[in-house]
Amino acid sequence: MLARTRARRLTKSPQRASQVIDWRELAECKGWAEKGVDPWFPKNLSDPKAYDVAAKVCAVCPVAQQCLDAAMADEKAVHGRQRHGMYGGLTPDERYNLHRSRKRAQKNAEGKAA
Repeated sequence: MLARTRARRLTKSPQRASQVIDWRELAECKGWAEKGVDPWFPKNLSDPKAYDVAAKVCAVCPVAQQCLDAAMADEKAVHGRQRHGMYGGLTPDERYNLHRSRKRAQKNAEGKAA
């Protein structure tokens, strides 16, 4: 909800009317660093609830898809070697699985086209 309110305020602002708004400005997680809390990069990854807070925030974020797309593009560029933290509502393992399934689907599509 907070992000949607922020989105309306930013897009209707006269100063912002002529500027392109970066999707990060609309992210629900914006400002958490100032609070000294970072649930997107938990220290104890063995805890099954390590990403619970981040997942709840991502679930209501209006730009979660853009966040996920950016993370997937970055990870693809470095072959997934820097996969860490939650982005777009997905944990590193979930993003890895998504990457693998997309790669498999792409290979299947290329095989059918040939």
